[in-house]
Amino acid sequence: MTTAKPSKHTSSKSSRKHSAHKIHTLPLATMAALLTAATCLGSQPAMAVTATTITTPTYTSTAKKLTNSTGSVYQDREADVVVNNPDWLKTPSILEFQRYRSTNDENKDKTTMNSDEYGSDEHNTLIKKTDMYAHIETINGAKYLVFDVFFNNDAQSMVKLSNRQWYIWQVPYQIAKLNPDSFFENDTIRDLRFDAYKLKDASQNDKIKRKMNFTLSRDFDKFEKVDNQSTSISFPNDNEKNFGASMFQYSLGPNLTSDSQYEANMKNLFHENHDDYALGKATYPAYPYSSKNYGIGIQTTEVNLAFHMHAAVKLNDTAINEKATTYDEKYANIHNAWTWADSATYGRTTSSSYAWVSGRDPQS
Repeated sequence: MTTAKPSKHTSSKSSRKHSAHKIHTLPLATMAALLTAATCLGSQPAMAVTATTITTPTYTSTAKKLTNSTGSVYQDREADVVVNNPDWLKTPSILEFQRYRSTNDENKDKTTMNSDEYGSDEHNTLIKKTDMYAHIETINGAKYLVFDVFFNNDAQSMVKLSNRQWYIWQVPYQIAKLNPDSFFENDTIRDLRFDAYKLKDASQNDKIKRKMNFTLSRDFDKFEKVDNQSTSISFPNDNEKNFGASMFQYSLGPNLTSDSQYEANMKNLFHENHDDYALGKATYPAYPYSSKNYGIGIQTTEVNLAFHMHAAVKLNDTAINEKATTYDEKYANIHNAWTWADSATYGRTTSSSYAWVSGRDPQS
């Protein structure tokens, strides 16, 4: 089977050091809570579910030291349910250790708006631009982690003097089926699409006052698809593909050719959050993934469209612990795996970035 290489680089250092910094994590949900919520989401708004912490080696030895929470709190998805209940809202997302990292220069103050708390003001600000869901599916007998990622979610431009935005997603390389050298296989990703949408009534959203804006991921009936700005991607054969006013590329994550190149790319991608601890952990793969680039995405000048990226990532043999006796242990590797999505302005004179991050380092 042929393979595709996420850009391979020779880093000047074997590992990147980060300052010790505590990450507060979103607590784990129990299987009972997930099943209850999934049932509720199928036909009516979900009820808030109070979950009790499952005491497992995974939780007690790693998660507790990364959070101040004393109990597990299930993500209340009631606000997510829309009239026609699109597929990504029918099943609770398996991405549990979430972080929200935003910065913008609308007021020329380069303010950062960061939080690890689901439902916080910072979280609600970020999902106006970037939102991400994932669930497990069996396709032709193989296990996949199916992603629905939303970029420029409210279909409002983030640029002033510039005319380009870029939307990047990092494949969760730690659980993906890769070749022995940790490069993409031909079947690592399937069903990859970027679909563009516009508001049916553009006057309903505001570029500056975004707090009450409708979003594609949660108000799907307010948007309509723009076919001539949408495309499917044959991955990894389409390493570059032009469509409409956009171009798909892979190897769009931070380049690890050298520390100086990495730092420059982090500033271009995440602007004022370029030195954020969680983003540093998520974007600097450790061995055997070091020196490789797993970021894919698009650049576009259609800055007033929202984009829905759909992709199914084939899971490797260690992603799911089938011998586990608890939900937390069974899916610990998926919970831990680093993935992120970023809706950002393109250009050194711009400073807007909305990065949705999932994952953790159990050894931190």
